[in-house]
Amino acid sequence: MKKWIFIAPSSRGLGLHMTRLLLRKTSLPIVATARSTDLVPRSDAGGPNDTQEEDDKRLHLLRLDVTDEPSIEAAAQYCQDHFPVRGHGNGADRIEPHNLHFAFIGPGILPHPPEKSPSQIDLQRTRDIFAVNTIGPMLLFKHFSAFLPRRGSSSSSSSSSADPSSTINKHATAVWATLSARLGSIADNRSGGWYAYRASKAAVNSLTRSFDLHLQLTSAEKAMAVALHPGTVRTDLTDWFLEKDRKSVGSGGGSSGEQVSREGGAAASERKVFEPHEAVENLLDLMSEMRTDMRGRCWDWKGDEVPS
Repeated sequence: MKKWIFIAPSSRGLGLHMTRLLLRKTSLPIVATARSTDLVPRSDAGGPNDTQEEDDKRLHLLRLDVTDEPSIEAAAQYCQDHFPVRGHGNGADRIEPHNLHFAFIGPGILPHPPEKSPSQIDLQRTRDIFAVNTIGPMLLFKHFSAFLPRRGSSSSSSSSSADPSSTINKHATAVWATLSARLGSIADNRSGGWYAYRASKAAVNSLTRSFDLHLQLTSAEKAMAVALHPGTVRTDLTDWFLEKDRKSVGSGGGSSGEQVSREGGAAASERKVFEPHEAVENLLDLMSEMRTDMRGRCWDWKGDEVPS
């Protein structure tokens, strides 16, 4: 049973850097998606085969927009044709059976400024946030969860299990990982505001639990679903927020650590900010150690559980 990786989206931010990292650190085929296929997330260093040509052969770049279900269906059909769960053909035309080994699901938008009071809630903006942040991951699971290993299926692989480039999780469990945020925690919400974004990420955590209960029935110990909080990462999503922090610290507003940011619950001067390549390395390290008793919950980059 051969393995493959699914990353949606991969055109920028954490998805782009996760694609590059996995091209370097694994030998597995990678299906990477973007709303436009103009940007190819090539590795910025040699992978296990140490050639760009080999990376290009492993990388399958597909158009996929999480707000456009027909594009999701088309991408799933491509994967069924190239990575079938059941092998087919004979001889030189034989296509071996495949299982999805790792899915990194990270569609997300954060229009700014976020709402500070109920009077600022906007219906269309809220719909847009939920369409991408919540419904998008739901539709991806709908169309791609069937590629995960099933209960009773063979777990053998044509790649050596001793080869670290042939696996993500050292326990050989397939992982469906969806990006969430600490702002989605209900128990940890001590500052309010950010109504639509908080609710969309709380819903992601709830969906992750439901996804995993489904996988417990269909895949047992062979696959699990988790949500991930990568910490504060410098991306297009957070540029405006981090600039606000910088100005606050520069003016002395946060230098004492006493000014608590409504956005993150931590003083601007004390918040750890990761570059994207650092964040994905943290998350991949976490995925390597992920055990099935951690399934169905949200975890931060340090391996600490984010409360519901």
